Amino acid sequence: IMDKYILEKNNEYIQFILDSQENILLLTDGNELKKANSAMLSFLGFKDIDEFRSKYECICDFFIVEDGYLQKKMNGVLWITAMLNNKENTPNIAKIMGADGGIHLFRVNINEKRADENLYSITLTDITEVEAYKAELQNKIENIKQKQKILIQNSKMASMGEMIANIAHQWRQPLNLMGLILQKIELYNERQKIPKNELHNMVEDASFLLNEM
Repeated sequence: IMDKYILEKNNEYIQFILDSQENILLLTDGNELKKANSAMLSFLGFKDIDEFRSKYECICDFFIVEDGYLQKKMNGVLWITAMLNNKENTPNIAKIMGADGGIHLFRVNINEKRADENLYSITLTDITEVEAYKAELQNKIENIKQKQKILIQNSKMASMGEMIANIAHQWRQPLNLMGLILQKIELYNERQKIPKNELHNMVEDASFLLNEM
């Protein structure tokens, strides 16, 4: 009788510790849920663990099947085994729909193993708001980067426009001089005679201007 009393008190104490935590805490062997705190039962919409067990065996039954997230079985292996033996290739984030219909993201941590009962202590931390904030922040960063690209492109276009304006300014005088040379050639052509030395000088002047340009 005393042993039974101690066991009951021990179970009550364990349940008290579990219920005092805001995160979802549970004890499981991977297949069957043994204990769970009120945070889990409230999130999933069950009044007690007996009601949960009458319909489900494991919280993993609520894991939403989606690539990149923890699932009940990963490559044919139970989720706990996969997390323990293949950490690098096993996601530790699970998607779970709550009783309110909202989908939440939970970081799943395996805390310890009780060898005598083959039980694992599991913590599920709700990171929905954190992930939403990270996504919003990333979106803002991408927008800033896009605006920076536009500013850089506009700056390049402005610099190019300024360069072209400078070139046009530098070319204006030599182009005017080239125009005068052509008018001079046309004038000599109308007289049907261009002095050889004058033609040579005009060709040299034109070549000089072209080289400068």
